Amino acid sequence: MIYHNFKHKRWGSRFLPAAVLLFLPMLPWVLRNEFANGNPLYPLATQWLGGPPGYNAHMESSLLEDTGKPAGLSVLSWVSLLWNNFFTLNNQVGAAWTPLLLMSLPWWGRIFKDRFMVFLLTFTGVFLTGWFFFCTSLRHASGGVLVLVLMAAMVWDKALKEDGQWAKAAFGLGCALSLWLCVSAQLSTTAPYASALGLEDPLKRLERNYGFNLDTFAAYRDIENQSDSFDKVVALGVFQTYPLQRTSYVDFYWKRPTLLSWASDCKTAEDLVARFKKEGALFVLYPREEAIHSFGRNKNYQLEGMSEKEYLRFWSYFMFPVAEYENTFVYRVTQTPSAKPMVLHEVPGLQESGFYEIQKADFEGDKQKAYQLAVDWTAKYPFIAEGWRQRAQVEGSINPENAYHSALKANQLGLQDVSLCQILSLGLMSQNQPVKAKVWNNLALYRETVENAKEESALAFYRNAE
Repeated sequence: MIYHNFKHKRWGSRFLPAAVLLFLPMLPWVLRNEFANGNPLYPLATQWLGGPPGYNAHMESSLLEDTGKPAGLSVLSWVSLLWNNFFTLNNQVGAAWTPLLLMSLPWWGRIFKDRFMVFLLTFTGVFLTGWFFFCTSLRHASGGVLVLVLMAAMVWDKALKEDGQWAKAAFGLGCALSLWLCVSAQLSTTAPYASALGLEDPLKRLERNYGFNLDTFAAYRDIENQSDSFDKVVALGVFQTYPLQRTSYVDFYWKRPTLLSWASDCKTAEDLVARFKKEGALFVLYPREEAIHSFGRNKNYQLEGMSEKEYLRFWSYFMFPVAEYENTFVYRVTQTPSAKPMVLHEVPGLQESGFYEIQKADFEGDKQKAYQLAVDWTAKYPFIAEGWRQRAQVEGSINPENAYHSALKANQLGLQDVSLCQILSLGLMSQNQPVKAKVWNNLALYRETVENAKEESALAFYRNAE
């Protein structure tokens, strides 16, 4: 359409409606990307428009590892990467995309008399140049290769009309080769579509999206091992829970989180428990750092219908901790209250705003502001262990001794994750107590080893489940 208007120098009233009509099928995907990832063009232009929770600038340079990032930044190495994956059998499915394209090369000299073909070739060059400078994955180059395939089809059309039996024999051989490569690839490959472009590990891209901690996968397995297929999960602060084999209520930037929306419709803790039962939801999945990051874009983390006191009662008496990792937590909703209140390590839905402001100030280098925010938060919620750990982390660069005491308070409230053990170990070392410091350091190493083993076990399960 663009070429036609350039050629005939007509940009009349029909062009704009046609352009809108061409864009309409893309609109749902663009909106989905904006709502879910905060970037309508994701995974493109992330250096300007950002990405989803867990995405950061460092990941921009590592995404190409999914499909075999070439050594160095030379043009030749990138051309080699493109050639190997699209034009040869040297990829994960052992099939070339383009046998008919390559077999059409003897006739390509004829196409340069056609201005439209020159336009398509120029478009391909511009497309692949843009891919070279701005994109993050080999699969983004496929659009340019598809235009080359279209050009090959036009070349074959001309060759079959003009060169008779020789062209027909070559075309027939190319069709047979393409068909065989297609069938053989499907018979021998079980990995998802991305593997066709060099992705060796079916979960590699998914793992990289979890920039905070891979313990989410271990939490998935904990849910699956303690539930039936019809039990549902409320996932706070994340927009997807693949490959969790359970139906999940997920959150998006443009609406209030499901958990807080349900709570706002209730007056009492018992009402909220009844809502969970009505919806068939048995678990709450809480990846803490993702939820805090989510609050940075969605400030709609408020309780309206339910009081804060009643919300805390819900977490103290009706939420049983199933799994606790460094970042991800799983809670099971109980229909009857516990005999005594549970110690609150975290309060999902209540703590994100405070922790976001603390981490933001710390990230911006305003240590004193971060410290004061942490002090204010622990003064308001002294019974929540995670608040003391957050405080200990920002105190470390200001007053190591105070950091130790804050970490100790968190531990007294029942918290004992890897980072807390490390803070306690460093605090004891600063107090010249190496023996006690070693105990905490060994405990940190032990917990890290156990969590890593669970993560690897979960990842192995999901890879085999593909």
